[in-house]
Amino acid sequence: MRALFKKLHRIFVNLAFFPSTLGHTSPRPAASEVLTCHLRQRRLPPWTSFCVRYSAVQNDQFGLSNFNWSVQGSNYHILRTGCFPFIKYHCTKAPPQSLHLEDSFFTLLKVINLGVPCLAYGIGCWMVVGAAETVRTSLGPVTVYFAYKEDEGGQVPDCPLARDTVKTSTAEQAEDGRFKNYHNSCDGGRRLQQKRVPSRLGLHATGP
Repeated sequence: MRALFKKLHRIFVNLAFFPSTLGHTSPRPAASEVLTCHLRQRRLPPWTSFCVRYSAVQNDQFGLSNFNWSVQGSNYHILRTGCFPFIKYHCTKAPPQSLHLEDSFFTLLKVINLGVPCLAYGIGCWMVVGAAETVRTSLGPVTVYFAYKEDEGGQVPDCPLARDTVKTSTAEQAEDGRFKNYHNSCDGGRRLQQKRVPSRLGLHATGP
């Protein structure tokens, strides 16, 4: 059944890219090689997310939605979906575990929905692309795309919203610290006052 869907999918992609696919005879790297090379080029980051064009690769991971992927001793949980005209990858570094159930569930959803949400997702990805990077493979360079430019070797995107969130969080922590210092100083003053008041009355101060 998977082989049949793969054949139908290949026909659809060829028709969608016609006539550019007619004269496209140069070999293309496998999508799995682009995935591996990207993770190596990024120095095995804890997280990354990118798109690659269908027309730039051989779709050798067709039918895989959630799976483990090992690169230089590091394991990644890969969330993959075809979202025409792209293939989308979410990569999270994590220990190996069985993802067969999740993979089957996501694949079933795609089949039930006839791939329509995936097409909508692809249009959305195309609209929000904000950065690109060249990945070097054995068959030449391939361009991958990002919603935001990611820090090399890291997981934090260069996103204004993310920076504002960090600044807000830092400001809130500073404000919380000032409040605690003020509260402690006031509390200390009250305790000192409670000790002094009984002494003025000629009583023994025992404190709270």
